[in-house]
Amino acid sequence: MKKILTIIFPAIFIGLAGCQSAPQAETPDVTVDLLGQPWNLTMLAGKKVALGENQKAIFIQFSQDPQNFTGFAGCNNYSGRFEMTETTLELGPAMATRKMCQAGMQQEQGLFKAFSETDLYQIDANTLTLMDDANQPLATFIAVTKKSSKK
Repeated sequence: MKKILTIIFPAIFIGLAGCQSAPQAETPDVTVDLLGQPWNLTMLAGKKVALGENQKAIFIQFSQDPQNFTGFAGCNNYSGRFEMTETTLELGPAMATRKMCQAGMQQEQGLFKAFSETDLYQIDANTLTLMDDANQPLATFIAVTKKSSKK
């Protein structure tokens, strides 16, 4: 009986030792790239923004080739060209559709004004901030994450 316990006990101990879980590394904050996904507007000139017409989110999206930005400003769709470096961002004039809406036109004009004053940008995790040349925030956006579809 001692021989069996002598053989079994070390085998059980080795087996249990192999089952210990390795320490889990903390997941670092993932920074989202400027290009490729929509960014929903959350703040404009230091104020929370209202949703656009039909309760649609106001957003911007940047594409690399060609360097265009497109989006929805609350009433009208818009597009334009941009140039960027690691920290600088210059948005060309936004060309927009000419729809008139009951509400939100003032906010839309404020967004286009922010675009024309943008010189710098910063991405912190999933937040994009457009800033003027004095590092003052003009507009803040949150990256849109894709939701998994339920079947």
